Amino acid sequence: MPISGAQDSVPTLTTFNEIVNNQVLLVVQQGSCVDTSQCLALSIGLQEEVGGEVPRLVPHPADEWTTLVLPEVLSRSHSPASLKIYNAYGEPVLEREFRSSNVELSTRNWPAGTYWVQLTVGTYQWSTVMVVVH
Repeated sequence: MPISGAQDSVPTLTTFNEIVNNQVLLVVQQGSCVDTSQCLALSIGLQEEVGGEVPRLVPHPADEWTTLVLPEVLSRSHSPASLKIYNAYGEPVLEREFRSSNVELSTRNWPAGTYWVQLTVGTYQWSTVMVVVH
């Protein structure tokens, strides 16, 4: 959805700052208009619970590494987990299958920015945004 009063039709994520309770403040720019996630409603990620838990990235935002931690129910699945991570341009940065409860991801050589994370385990699908800072 375009930001009201902006000249361009596609908003871009320009910066972010960590705030209270591990929330991330996003700054979105569209043409000459700027707004933040505190003022602009953003729907990012699918957070479906499994066994009362959701997968999580620790630490987040990431610097040189982060660990994807799966809920126990998913880590015991007979299906392999499929992890795909895309950069802000939609280009794949990482594709991996695994059968463990924790997956350590090196982000040391990734440019700082926002990434889209997609996880599939059997019929379960989860997605979120991952922020890398250096």
